[in-house]
Order: sequence, then C-alpha cells, then structure tokens
Amino acid sequence: MGNLLQAEKDCRKLLESYLESALVFNIMGMVFDAQGKDLQAIENYEKSTQLKPDYADAFNNIGIILYSLGRPEEAVSRFEEAVRADPDFVDVCNNLGVMLQNLGQHEKALEHLSKAIKFKSTCPATHFNYAKFLRAQ
Repeated sequence: MGNLLQAEKDCRKLLESYLESALVFNIMGMVFDAQGKDLQAIENYEKSTQLKPDYADAFNNIGIILYSLGRPEEAVSRFEEAVRADPDFVDVCNNLGVMLQNLGQHEKALEHLSKAIKFKSTCPATHFNYAKFLRAQ
C-alpha cells in the first residue's frame, strides 16, 4: 500500500503543474482503483474523459469499475464510448463482448468478441471469452 500512497502523492503533485492532463487524471484513477476507492477512481477517470473526450482507456477503466459495482448496463455504455473512441482497442472489444454476452445480447457480443480475436489473435483471454460465448449458444 505504501507504493500506492506515494503514487497518489506524486499524482497530486503533478496535477499542481498539469491541471489539464487527462493522462495524470487517468493514472490517479488507476491508483484509487488499486486502493479500492471506486468512487474516487471513477471521479478521476471522468475528469480524464472530460479533458480528452476520446480517451478510450479511461472509458474502459470506468466500465470495469461499474461492472464490479454490479452496474452492467452502465458498464456497457462506457465500453461503447471506448469503442467509439478507439475501435481497434482489443481489451475494450473483449470487455464489451463479455458484458453483452452476460446481458443476453448475443449477436452484438459475437461482433465484439470476433473483432477482439481479429485484432489480437494471440491473446488467450479473447479466445477464452470467444469459446465461452460459443459454448453458451
């Protein structure tokens, strides 16, 4: 936990000089996320997306937390924003595909899981999720 506290302190120091840095807010969100401070993490990721509306990584991070909080529909919305920002972001395609599958939206899930495999055919997680999808059919 000591390294996370130092990382938080370092991010706060950076924000004194870089008030409009989407990257620093995203990193601060990751630090809070790692500390289990979900609401503070979301707040920082949101600030990141306000500063950089096409910041796919921040939208993805928000989606992951929303899912962990039991808010899958909101998570899907954030993953979709991430895909719009970066259609080739494999992790987002995979995450969105899994969420859609969990919500019973199988055709849309297949589209995103297939895309994830196409972009990164060597990623075991994407193949696992795709196979899980096929078994569920």
